[in-house]
Amino acid sequence: MGIRDLLGDDLTGTHVFTDFDGTLSPIVGTPEQARPQHGALDALSRLRRDGARVTVISGRPVSFLVSQLAGLDVELVGLYGLESFVGGRELTNAEAEGWIPTVERARVSALDNFSGTSVVVESKVLSLTVHYRSRPDLEARVLEWARRVSVDSGLQARPAKMSVELHPPISVDKGSAVKERVQPGTEAVLMIGDDVGDLSAFVAVADLEANMRALKVVVASPELDPQVAAIA
Repeated sequence: MGIRDLLGDDLTGTHVFTDFDGTLSPIVGTPEQARPQHGALDALSRLRRDGARVTVISGRPVSFLVSQLAGLDVELVGLYGLESFVGGRELTNAEAEGWIPTVERARVSALDNFSGTSVVVESKVLSLTVHYRSRPDLEARVLEWARRVSVDSGLQARPAKMSVELHPPISVDKGSAVKERVQPGTEAVLMIGDDVGDLSAFVAVADLEANMRALKVVVASPELDPQVAAIA
Protein backbone atom coordinates (compact mmCIF):
# COMPACT_ATOMS: atom_id res chain seq x y z
CA MET A 1 0.00 0.00 0.00
CA GLY A 2 1.37 3.41 -0.99
CA ILE A 3 1.09 6.74 0.78
CA ARG A 4 -1.64 7.92 -1.57
CA ASP A 5 -3.64 4.80 -0.74
CA LEU A 6 -3.51 5.89 2.90
CA LEU A 7 -4.40 9.51 2.24
CA GLY A 8 -6.89 9.34 -0.64
CA ASP A 9 -7.24 11.71 -3.58
CA ASP A 10 -8.43 14.99 -2.07
CA LEU A 11 -5.74 16.12 0.36
CA THR A 12 -7.37 19.35 1.47
CA GLY A 13 -7.00 19.39 5.25
CA THR A 14 -4.01 17.02 5.19
CA HIS A 15 -0.57 17.95 6.54
CA VAL A 16 2.36 15.77 5.46
CA PHE A 17 5.63 15.91 7.38
CA THR A 18 8.72 14.14 6.05
CA ASP A 19 12.34 13.76 7.03
CA PHE A 20 15.07 14.28 4.41
CA ASP A 21 17.94 11.81 4.91
CA GLY A 22 16.79 8.22 4.61
CA THR A 23 13.38 9.29 3.29
CA LEU A 24 13.57 11.84 0.48
CA SER A 25 17.26 11.02 0.07
CA PRO A 26 18.96 7.64 0.45
CA ILE A 27 21.57 7.26 3.17
CA VAL A 28 24.98 7.98 1.64
CA GLY A 29 28.61 7.75 2.69
CA THR A 30 29.15 11.42 3.52
CA PRO A 31 26.62 14.20 4.22
CA GLU A 32 27.50 16.32 1.20
CA GLN A 33 26.64 13.45 -1.18
CA ALA A 34 22.96 13.42 -0.23
CA ARG A 35 20.48 14.32 -2.95
CA PRO A 36 16.72 13.72 -3.28
CA GLN A 37 16.13 10.35 -4.87
CA HIS A 38 14.45 10.06 -8.25
CA GLY A 39 10.79 10.97 -8.07
CA ALA A 40 10.90 12.48 -4.58
CA LEU A 41 10.46 16.10 -5.66
CA ASP A 42 7.66 15.19 -8.06
CA ALA A 43 5.91 13.33 -5.24
CA LEU A 44 6.06 16.39 -2.98
CA SER A 45 4.76 18.58 -5.81
CA ARG A 46 1.83 16.22 -6.39
CA LEU A 47 0.93 16.30 -2.71
CA ARG A 48 0.83 20.09 -2.82
CA ARG A 49 -1.13 20.13 -6.07
CA ASP A 50 -3.76 17.87 -4.54
CA GLY A 51 -4.23 20.15 -1.55
CA ALA A 52 -1.87 18.89 1.14
CA ARG A 53 0.30 21.13 3.24
CA VAL A 54 3.86 19.73 3.18
CA THR A 55 6.69 20.29 5.66
CA VAL A 56 10.18 18.84 5.29
CA ILE A 57 11.58 18.58 8.81
CA SER A 58 15.22 17.58 9.11
CA GLY A 59 18.33 17.61 11.23
CA ARG A 60 20.05 19.34 8.33
CA PRO A 61 20.65 23.10 8.29
CA VAL A 62 17.76 24.84 6.58
CA SER A 63 20.21 26.35 4.08
CA PHE A 64 20.98 22.83 2.87
CA LEU A 65 17.29 22.04 2.50
CA VAL A 66 16.78 25.22 0.50
CA SER A 67 19.62 24.21 -1.83
CA GLN A 68 18.08 20.78 -2.45
CA LEU A 69 14.39 21.68 -2.55
CA ALA A 70 14.47 25.12 -4.15
CA GLY A 71 11.34 25.97 -6.08
CA LEU A 72 9.03 23.61 -4.20
CA ASP A 73 6.04 25.11 -2.42
CA VAL A 74 6.81 23.35 0.86
CA GLU A 75 7.77 24.53 4.33
CA LEU A 76 11.34 23.75 5.41
CA VAL A 77 12.36 23.14 9.03
CA GLY A 78 16.02 22.54 9.80
CA LEU A 79 18.10 21.44 12.79
CA TYR A 80 15.14 19.69 14.41
CA GLY A 81 13.20 22.95 14.63
CA LEU A 82 15.95 25.44 15.46
CA GLU A 83 15.74 26.87 11.93
CA SER A 84 12.97 27.39 9.39
CA PHE A 85 12.50 28.90 5.96
CA VAL A 86 9.36 31.00 5.78
CA GLY A 87 8.38 33.56 3.17
CA GLY A 88 11.77 33.43 1.53
CA ARG A 89 13.62 34.12 4.80
CA GLU A 90 15.68 31.88 7.06
CA LEU A 91 14.62 32.15 10.70
CA THR A 92 16.77 30.99 13.62
CA ASN A 93 15.93 30.19 17.24
CA ALA A 94 17.39 33.14 19.20
CA GLU A 95 18.22 31.04 22.26
CA ALA A 96 20.23 28.61 20.15
CA GLU A 97 22.36 31.43 18.76
CA GLY A 98 23.84 31.94 22.22
CA TRP A 99 25.33 28.44 22.01
CA ILE A 100 27.28 29.04 18.80
CA PRO A 101 30.65 29.55 20.57
CA THR A 102 30.15 26.34 22.56
CA VAL A 103 29.30 24.37 19.43
CA GLU A 104 32.37 25.81 17.72
CA ARG A 105 34.61 24.64 20.58
CA ALA A 106 33.09 21.17 20.25
CA ARG A 107 33.81 21.24 16.51
CA VAL A 108 37.47 22.09 17.11
CA SER A 109 37.68 19.32 19.71
CA ALA A 110 36.20 16.80 17.26
CA LEU A 111 38.67 17.79 14.55
CA ASP A 112 41.55 17.43 17.01
CA ASN A 113 40.38 14.06 18.30
CA PHE A 114 39.54 12.45 14.96
CA SER A 115 42.06 13.98 12.59
CA GLY A 116 43.27 11.42 10.04
CA THR A 117 40.64 8.81 10.97
CA SER A 118 38.07 9.33 8.14
CA VAL A 119 35.52 10.29 10.79
CA VAL A 120 33.48 13.17 9.31
CA VAL A 121 32.87 16.26 11.43
CA GLU A 122 29.82 18.09 10.06
CA SER A 123 29.42 21.62 11.38
CA LYS A 124 25.89 23.03 11.34
CA VAL A 125 26.77 26.23 13.26
CA LEU A 126 23.98 25.75 15.81
CA SER A 127 24.79 22.06 16.24
CA LEU A 128 27.37 19.47 15.28
CA THR A 129 27.27 15.93 13.90
CA VAL A 130 30.18 13.48 13.99
CA HIS A 131 29.79 10.63 11.48
CA TYR A 132 31.62 7.33 11.90
CA ARG A 133 29.94 5.49 8.99
CA SER A 134 33.32 5.12 7.25
CA ARG A 135 34.93 3.90 10.51
CA PRO A 136 32.39 1.83 12.44
CA ASP A 137 35.26 0.42 14.47
CA LEU A 138 35.57 3.86 16.10
CA GLU A 139 31.96 3.98 17.30
CA ALA A 140 32.81 3.54 20.98
CA ARG A 141 35.54 6.18 20.79
CA VAL A 142 33.25 8.71 19.10
CA LEU A 143 30.41 8.11 21.54
CA GLU A 144 32.73 8.42 24.54
CA TRP A 145 34.11 11.68 23.14
CA ALA A 146 30.55 12.99 22.72
CA ARG A 147 29.67 11.97 26.27
CA ARG A 148 32.66 13.87 27.68
CA VAL A 149 31.92 16.97 25.61
CA SER A 150 28.29 16.86 26.70
CA VAL A 151 29.25 16.74 30.38
CA ASP A 152 31.85 19.50 30.03
CA SER A 153 29.91 21.87 27.77
CA GLY A 154 26.24 21.35 28.54
CA LEU A 155 25.46 20.37 24.95
CA GLN A 156 23.11 17.41 24.52
CA ALA A 157 24.48 14.29 22.82
CA ARG A 158 21.89 12.54 20.63
CA PRO A 159 22.48 9.26 18.77
CA ALA A 160 21.70 9.01 15.07
CA LYS A 161 22.45 6.56 12.25
CA MET A 162 26.19 5.83 12.42
CA SER A 163 26.72 9.24 14.02
CA VAL A 164 26.25 11.32 17.14
CA GLU A 165 24.88 14.86 17.30
CA LEU A 166 25.58 17.64 19.79
CA HIS A 167 22.78 20.16 20.31
CA PRO A 168 22.08 23.14 22.54
CA PRO A 169 20.01 22.08 25.58
CA ILE A 170 16.84 23.69 24.26
CA SER A 171 13.40 22.08 24.36
CA VAL A 172 13.03 21.98 20.59
CA ASP A 173 12.80 18.81 18.52
CA LYS A 174 10.85 17.43 15.60
CA GLY A 175 7.93 16.70 17.89
CA SER A 176 7.60 20.29 19.06
CA ALA A 177 8.02 21.46 15.45
CA VAL A 178 5.12 19.22 14.37
CA LYS A 179 2.85 20.45 17.17
CA GLU A 180 3.57 24.09 16.33
CA ARG A 181 2.63 23.63 12.68
CA VAL A 182 -0.54 21.54 12.74
CA GLN A 183 -3.29 24.11 12.29
CA PRO A 184 -6.89 24.08 13.53
CA GLY A 185 -9.12 22.37 11.02
CA THR A 186 -6.50 19.83 9.96
CA GLU A 187 -8.23 16.54 9.22
CA ALA A 188 -5.23 14.24 8.72
CA VAL A 189 -1.53 14.35 9.53
CA LEU A 190 1.20 12.03 8.26
CA MET A 191 4.82 11.73 9.42
CA ILE A 192 7.43 9.89 7.34
CA GLY A 193 10.78 9.10 8.96
CA ASP A 194 13.49 6.53 9.46
CA ASP A 195 15.68 7.38 12.45
CA VAL A 196 15.65 7.98 16.20
CA GLY A 197 15.61 11.72 15.53
CA ASP A 198 12.09 11.21 14.13
CA LEU A 199 10.73 9.53 17.26
CA SER A 200 9.49 12.75 18.86
CA ALA A 201 7.62 13.61 15.65
CA PHE A 202 6.00 10.17 15.55
CA VAL A 203 4.93 10.62 19.18
CA ALA A 204 3.53 14.07 18.42
CA VAL A 205 1.49 12.65 15.54
CA ALA A 206 0.20 9.82 17.73
CA ASP A 207 -0.93 12.41 20.31
CA LEU A 208 -3.17 13.95 17.64
CA GLU A 209 -5.13 10.75 17.02
CA ALA A 210 -8.08 11.84 19.15
CA ASN A 211 -8.74 14.83 16.90
CA MET A 212 -7.78 13.71 13.38
CA ARG A 213 -6.44 10.85 11.30
CA ALA A 214 -2.85 10.38 12.43
CA LEU A 215 -0.59 8.27 10.21
CA LYS A 216 3.01 7.19 10.70
CA VAL A 217 5.23 5.74 7.96
CA VAL A 218 8.65 4.31 8.82
CA VAL A 219 11.18 3.76 6.04
CA ALA A 220 12.76 0.35 6.63
CA SER A 221 16.50 -0.26 6.30
CA PRO A 222 19.10 -2.64 7.74
CA GLU A 223 20.04 0.15 10.18
CA LEU A 224 16.49 0.75 11.44
CA ASP A 225 16.50 1.28 15.19
CA PRO A 226 14.07 -1.05 17.04
CA GLN A 227 12.47 1.94 18.78
CA VAL A 228 11.58 3.45 15.43
CA ALA A 229 10.31 0.15 14.04
CA ALA A 230 8.08 -0.33 17.08
CA ILE A 231 6.32 3.02 16.74
CA ALA A 232 5.00 2.51 13.21
